[in-house]
Order: sequence, then structure tokens, then C-alpha cells
Amino acid sequence: MEKADLFNTIKTYNPILFFSCLVLILINLIFYGFFISPRQKKIYMLQKQYIEKRNFEKPDKISKTSQYANALKALNGFKKKLFPASSFPNSIDELNRIFSRHGLSMGQLLFKASKIENLALSKYSTSFTVTGNYMGLKGLLADLQSHPRLFCIEKLAFEKGSNGQINMEISLALYFN
Repeated sequence: MEKADLFNTIKTYNPILFFSCLVLILINLIFYGFFISPRQKKIYMLQKQYIEKRNFEKPDKISKTSQYANALKALNGFKKKLFPASSFPNSIDELNRIFSRHGLSMGQLLFKASKIENLALSKYSTSFTVTGNYMGLKGLLADLQSHPRLFCIEKLAFEKGSNGQINMEISLALYFN
């Protein structure tokens, strides 16, 4: 069966469907021509102006040496923010205060200690589930994020609980010098 035969078969089989599809295709083409296409040009122009104004350096122009230097600088900045390992109990007390401030309880936490040898760091990690309302969990996450102790959230998952409550599964890591 050739294209013309197929086209005529569809046209004669159900003319209403055929003409409806043609009208929809024409409407889409008109919509694209009048609304989408002109805005794409404007978006591209605005992006180009933004890049020129900010003098962004393209990533492919950054040398490997400067990439390494930037990574080393970021790592050293991270290490400077860390507390000594002897302050681990204080970190747990502060974590308890953060939870109680938002009306949440974290129960018994078990931390797994590990060493990161090539960076000379100690890592304590734990996972737990907290149930609370939206505002309490949001406040908890905001406090963890802004805390000077660097509570690193490694995993975060939400699930709808009962009675309008939300279950939040979280994996935290604490790093120390």
C-alpha cells in the first residue's frame, strides 16, 4: 500500500477524525510560529547578554591545573570549618536541641564511625526516620543546613504519614578533624 492509498483510506474511513487532526496540527503550527519561535530568539539574546555582562569563563577554557587548584581550595575551606573529633558529644547535644526546638524527637541514634584516610578526617554517620508536620520538618532541615557544625545530609526522603503528618527518612554525616 502506498502513501497516497493510506492517506485516502484514512480520509474515507473517518473524515471527522481526519479533519480534526488536520485542524489540530494547523493550530499547533500557528501557535509555534506566533508564540514559541519569537520567544526562543529573545531568550537566546537575553542569555547571551547575561553571559557577556557577567564575563563568565567557559568551563572548557579552564585549565586542568586551575580546576585542581579550585578543588583544593574548596577542600581546604571545608576542612577549616570542621570541629575536632573530641567535640562529637557536643554535636549530638546540639542535634538534640535542634530536634526539640521543632517539637520532634529523634529517639536512640546509632552512629557508625569511619576514617577517611586520604583526607585525615573522621566521619560519623547515622540514619533515622522522623515524623512531624511540614513546618517542623522544614525548620529542622533549615537549622541543620545553617548550623556551623556541618551536618551533611546524605539522603533525604519524604513519605505521607497518617493524620496529616509527614515521615522523613534522613541520613546524616558529621565530619571532624
